[in-house]
Amino acid sequence: MRLLSTAAVAALCTLGTACGSPHSSTGADAMGPGPDGTMSVDAAGGMPAGPDGIAEARASADGSGLSLAIRGVTITYLKPQIGSTTSDPAGFTIQAKKLGPGLFVSVDPATLTPPAAVGDVVDFTITKKGTVFGQPRGQAITSYTRRSTGANVGALAQDISAATDILTAASSYDGELVTVTGTMFENFVAAGPAFQRSGVNTAGSTGDNSFQLRAPATLIDAIDMVKGCQFTAKNVPIGIFVASATAPVVAQIDVFASSDLTMHCAPPAVVGATALSPTSLRITFSRNILAGSVMANGSQFSFDNGLTASAATVSGRTITLTTSAQISTTYVVTIARTVTDLQGTAVSTPGTALFAGFADPGDSGATLSKHTTLGIPSPTSTSDPNSYLSVKSEYVVSYNSGRKVPNWVSWELNTSYLGITDRQNDYRPDDTLPANLPQAQLSDYSGSGYDRGHMCPSADRTLTTTTNSQTFYLTNMVPQAAFNNQGPWEQLESESRRLAQTGKELFIISGGVFGASPKKVGNGNVFVPDQTFKVIVVLDAVGQGTSAVTANTRVIAVLMPNDNTLIDKLDDWHNFRVSVDAIEALTGYDFLSDVDPAVQAIVEARVDNQ
Repeated sequence: MRLLSTAAVAALCTLGTACGSPHSSTGADAMGPGPDGTMSVDAAGGMPAGPDGIAEARASADGSGLSLAIRGVTITYLKPQIGSTTSDPAGFTIQAKKLGPGLFVSVDPATLTPPAAVGDVVDFTITKKGTVFGQPRGQAITSYTRRSTGANVGALAQDISAATDILTAASSYDGELVTVTGTMFENFVAAGPAFQRSGVNTAGSTGDNSFQLRAPATLIDAIDMVKGCQFTAKNVPIGIFVASATAPVVAQIDVFASSDLTMHCAPPAVVGATALSPTSLRITFSRNILAGSVMANGSQFSFDNGLTASAATVSGRTITLTTSAQISTTYVVTIARTVTDLQGTAVSTPGTALFAGFADPGDSGATLSKHTTLGIPSPTSTSDPNSYLSVKSEYVVSYNSGRKVPNWVSWELNTSYLGITDRQNDYRPDDTLPANLPQAQLSDYSGSGYDRGHMCPSADRTLTTTTNSQTFYLTNMVPQAAFNNQGPWEQLESESRRLAQTGKELFIISGGVFGASPKKVGNGNVFVPDQTFKVIVVLDAVGQGTSAVTANTRVIAVLMPNDNTLIDKLDDWHNFRVSVDAIEALTGYDFLSDVDPAVQAIVEARVDNQ
């Protein structure tokens, strides 16, 4: 709140500025000079501020049995209760002047008489005040009365898009109504139960993720808020969050409904296409698709090699097509630009995807995918929920919906997959799987004591943002002990990439070994493997396959305990080498199943010693 001297206020009055008037829709009230000879002035109307009591309440010591009078303030925003009732209770924000101060009152608006509404001008007394993660809050009130309704809260909102002091003066903005235009510059990550957040760039603040846009995870998914989207949030509260005494102050723009903001995002891109059966195809996009933009007869999708589509259905980021009979060949599907995302933005050009015609998993691994060139370790199909086959562009996964983790993940590694793309960190459930298939959620891993352990590593897919992002599906992860994941497991991942960078062709399979009574984490009962395994076949040249595997081929197999008490972060990965046969005995899988049986017998019995 800005303070002007009595003389300055008098000068404003001389110039014709309204002074001494009662409360109006701008929230300005008159008051006499304070003990220091100053008067507070509303930036919206230039009027001396009344004794609204907000500043005094913010400055008050925490406690109960208080009597902090709040007079003539406007209710600017109603916050619903989502997530934690402690950190994110229902409540409302109040303000009387455009430059603040504001205050969050954590009292459910629906419990008041009459129920609170945005634009109500009210009086009440705060009887309990507390500070939650650095934010002062009114936590209990009495004597609630409403003076009037329908005040224009937009007159109280500051446009902070060009403000350069959002973080250095975050506390002075807390609880106030703002409008801000910016760009989400990070992938959304968890920010408390049921919430996610992204750092934002504005005209006044760039590159500092302590300035954040925070929203319920359900809203983020529903309207497809993603890294790179430009937004304008209008008439929303700004709050502060301080995680600990030594943590920096975080400024958060809070949005709770799609009506709180407008967005403009990059056009939806085609992520990939997968044949689900001889007559069905699932196409996955980078953004949710507007169902109304897709014609039910499939006429917006064309193919080469004589394939046709006769029906199309939309589910989130996927479109499932009914096709004519596919054969064992590759196809290209082209999507018309009349298909759009939820904001009406057309699919980006070229809008095509290459996919293999449906292959019976009983066929050879090479027929299914290049990532299973050496064979399929266990029976898997799109009809078995505990061995659900998902063939992706970057790897193949056999997913177990009962355990909510993969049985195994198989992928090819050579220099064609390696580039300079940054790690995307966009952890999320797998939206390419059927919606009725149970999956792990981000909340299952939060506070579990386990890492979200990649099977196909992020660093094995750094050619593009799309390929890297695909490794962050939770179906590619198991709960992994930190000393395992960040120690010898990571060492072996790095060694694999080093081998690939020398021109080698690698085929890799990894997964977990589960005992009779495995641990579980999260509300979704995500199974924790007792051990993690990896099998790596090292071939001499890119493009080689089963015929290149000989009795002399190097095969690396490791088995690592998934328990921090049984493994150390500094342990050498070489110490965990075993034979492929040993892993097969524990899992029942058949690795290298398409390799000559005589060769298999030799290389699978041997323990790597290089």
